[in-house]
Amino acid sequence: MEGKKLAENETSQNGIKRDGSEDKSPAEKGGALKHEFDINMETGDVFAFLMRLQYTGARGLIPLGINIAVILCLVLKWGDYELTPRLLLIFILVMLDVYSPIVLYFRAKAQAKGGEAEKTRLHYIVTDEGISVIGEDESLELQWGHIQQYKATAKRAYVFTSKVSAFIFPKKQVGAEGYAFLLEQLKKNKSDFGMKSLNTAKYSSSQEDEKLE
Repeated sequence: MEGKKLAENETSQNGIKRDGSEDKSPAEKGGALKHEFDINMETGDVFAFLMRLQYTGARGLIPLGINIAVILCLVLKWGDYELTPRLLLIFILVMLDVYSPIVLYFRAKAQAKGGEAEKTRLHYIVTDEGISVIGEDESLELQWGHIQQYKATAKRAYVFTSKVSAFIFPKKQVGAEGYAFLLEQLKKNKSDFGMKSLNTAKYSSSQEDEKLE
């Protein structure tokens, strides 16, 4: 009797059980540890993410260093420079501190597509197994191993699937309880991050389903 139970519970390495059924995705497993919410892609959230990528971390050291050097030159050496060098330094400062953020803002606006369109709304299901992302035409099942890292602030959480790609979770849309649950699961499962290739994540689209039919 005990041997029969053990045989029934065994699974193969590809996730197919001995009885022929498949392991369920995070969304399908459900259970008590689950939060669901909808998120509209908004310009402000995308802009904050792009600014973070541009000016923080290793890639942000170069513009920061140039910025500091230019300011020091303008403050300490202003009287030593003629008009042309002064204008050049001011131009560099404007490009870094004004022009670049403006370009990023319009880029964020284009990516967000207004934020109110039905196509930009994503439905998320967070469980103790991972995160399910459901769009109008596509869905993605992320286990914790597919995630590379996360960064959280008082307003937003960024869940990275690569160095430059992340899912954005604004606290005002997720809600205080859902946001706390998300951060709790991310912290608890941090040791699993990066263990799986994103290519192994379960992906489906309505177009593929139509082809199968």
